Amino acid sequence: MGDMLRFDPITPDGRPSLSVSFVRMLPEDVTVANVSTECIVHPESLVADASADERLEGSPIVQDDDQTVSQFFSGGIADVDYIITWIATYSDGEIEPVDTLLSVRAYKNVGA
Repeated sequence: MGDMLRFDPITPDGRPSLSVSFVRMLPEDVTVANVSTECIVHPESLVADASADERLEGSPIVQDDDQTVSQFFSGGIADVDYIITWIATYSDGEIEPVDTLLSVRAYKNVGA
């Protein structure tokens, strides 16, 4: 599913705080001033989710290091692969989007 940053898969009950570091992309003496996020279903996902953007819980935040951004994700649907786009606005006004992949999977308890 392409060359993008992949988070470890979560279960439908998961509510992770996802984080992306922009440190390698930031020019010297530039920080992340603001961030927004968008969520869609990957076009090759096995299952659809018409409410994908509602899976982002609350607003994304810029961490204290001014290089890392975080966003809560919850209520994912099993077998859906989500693309979360992080749109960072730098302190110099530049805008940098980064796409990430988050897969939601339901695992059966084998041998219980």
